[in-house]
Amino acid sequence: MEQQEIQAVFVTVPDVYGLYILDYIKAKCPGVPAIIEIRDIINHSIGEGHPRLTYRLAEAKLARLADGVVAVSQGIVRHYQSGRNLKSLIEGLRAYHLQSGVRIRFDLIGLLDQQAYEDLHSVDLTGIGVNVRVLGSMDHEKAVQRLKEADIAVILTHPRGSDYAIPGKTFEYIGACKPILAVTRDPELISLVDGRYGECCAHDAEAVASGMNRVIDGHYDFSDRGRGTDFSGPETVAMMVLLLIIPVLVLGFLVAVHIIPAKGMIALAIGMVLLAAVSGIQLSAGFRDVHVDLTFFVLMAADLSLIVHLMLRRRIHRLGNDSSGLARLQTVSIFIVLLLL
Repeated sequence: MEQQEIQAVFVTVPDVYGLYILDYIKAKCPGVPAIIEIRDIINHSIGEGHPRLTYRLAEAKLARLADGVVAVSQGIVRHYQSGRNLKSLIEGLRAYHLQSGVRIRFDLIGLLDQQAYEDLHSVDLTGIGVNVRVLGSMDHEKAVQRLKEADIAVILTHPRGSDYAIPGKTFEYIGACKPILAVTRDPELISLVDGRYGECCAHDAEAVASGMNRVIDGHYDFSDRGRGTDFSGPETVAMMVLLLIIPVLVLGFLVAVHIIPAKGMIALAIGMVLLAAVSGIQLSAGFRDVHVDLTFFVLMAADLSLIVHLMLRRRIHRLGNDSSGLARLQTVSIFIVLLLL
């Protein structure tokens, strides 16, 4: 921001966290106008946690930092957003049940707005083959566990759609390898999901039922989802075994041919086990991290330096009284150890 000419900064993130970004921008670049969108404030009267003090502090921070506040009236809200049309989604699930005979358990996790509750009360949920459960707010770990247990993950956006946003839950669904039913008109979300990770449909019951049929019959390839790949299966165990066996076999060969003294085996074996452990951690985590890589290379350099040092010490011992050769090898040994470390 300091090196380029920026006329203004617009920040849009859920809840009140944009205030902290505003605080940073005003401190670093006081001359740059910043517009912060405060949206999707969680209703903490439902579910876990009641951080009223946090919101009072956020309101005070907003009053201190803001040069102006633009408020949105309920009339504007009703004009631009008419809720997420939960009613059409449930009616679509019911239509799918009537077509297929498949009973559905539909779990709603998170906090619902007033429109969602009105939609739930407007639908007759008795004997329709769709069991709707409002589970409310829960810890992220518990929500992820619920996601793992699900057969289909649902995304329900506002009927008017958004031309620039993709819900964050989309990427959690993809990471969990769950087929997605997205009831949406959002072009970016449709471009990402439709036919690739699931199916998209319009906000009406018939379209939802059709989307459910396509998701049930579809086959989706999640192999390109990138980081977060599951390496918890037997492949990881096999790789860990190889990482442990190969260094031990190599060290055993070196000891057998008298290249490395047997007493050096213990130190080198410990180093090799540490290397294998670090590599296994990287593999099981499914990502590369600069700190893990740094640790790996430091340990590798330490092991190599020990190998070279022990080999040179054995050569020095053989030289015996040859003082000039001894001095040269001692210098080379120290230099190589320092270089590798």
